[in-house]
Amino acid sequence: MSTEQFSPWNQIQKRANCGPTSLSYCLFTLFGNEIDQDDVASSIYSGPRKLYKTYHDGFSEHELKRAALKFGAKAEFLQEFENNFEEFNRKLVAHIKTGNPAVFCIYDGRHWVAIVGYEKKGAGDIYYVNDPDDSDGDEVFDAWGKSGIKEEFADKHKVEYFAMLLSRKDGKPPALPFSRNLMNLVNEGSYDSMNEMIEDLRSMAKKASRDGKNNSYLADHLISQKNVILKIIDDLLDWESAESDFCEIKAFYDDYITLARASRIKMSKDADLVLLTAYMTSLLTTCAWMGEL
Repeated sequence: MSTEQFSPWNQIQKRANCGPTSLSYCLFTLFGNEIDQDDVASSIYSGPRKLYKTYHDGFSEHELKRAALKFGAKAEFLQEFENNFEEFNRKLVAHIKTGNPAVFCIYDGRHWVAIVGYEKKGAGDIYYVNDPDDSDGDEVFDAWGKSGIKEEFADKHKVEYFAMLLSRKDGKPPALPFSRNLMNLVNEGSYDSMNEMIEDLRSMAKKASRDGKNNSYLADHLISQKNVILKIIDDLLDWESAESDFCEIKAFYDDYITLARASRIKMSKDADLVLLTAYMTSLLTTCAWMGEL
């Protein structure tokens, strides 16, 4: 597995930089671009002011909103509703269920986290939270129950809202909406970084598309060709000489499928499957031989 940071969701905050880091998680969800906490902080301040804010003072709600707008996001404060938690939660859930994220204010207004996913599990609500200060955690995303959200709401905050809802100004859906498979992949990592893998996928979709139309999903083509590609690789390689074994390469292929599905990359329905097969075979055999890309 890669020793490098797999995705911007894996960042840990610098000192008082919880706001920019949480916002960077949300911007990655919305646009899929590698925007890190320093990019966010630099969009607000530069020089000594940025350093002071990053390491000592932290960033306010209005500063974070200003940064979100600069990166093409739409930001809306979710108000207190006069201590009506159910109304607050209804609006928060409705937003998160669309795949759009939010930054959430906790610890009596002293810390920011990102809420990037939601699901109904049995009779309960599960909110998937990315805490930039969770440096001791084994997993990137924490699963909070409704009681955890309500506990923060019940605190006497020094700000007049508890969350900032984020979406794209251009009205497009988020580039990387949260899913269980995507969560598992981010927690475990892969041979290459997430952005590099997505770039590989976009490149192969573009090259294999014959007519320039985008009327089918790359993930479906990868699934249909999976057995063919893996058999070619298995027959081609001397596994005793390779740096990776077949099970690892098979898992790596599944990682590509997960990212192709998550990013909803499209290509032409009558794509050149021979070219697609050659591209993936070359990619995976290189990894098997070298142990990395």
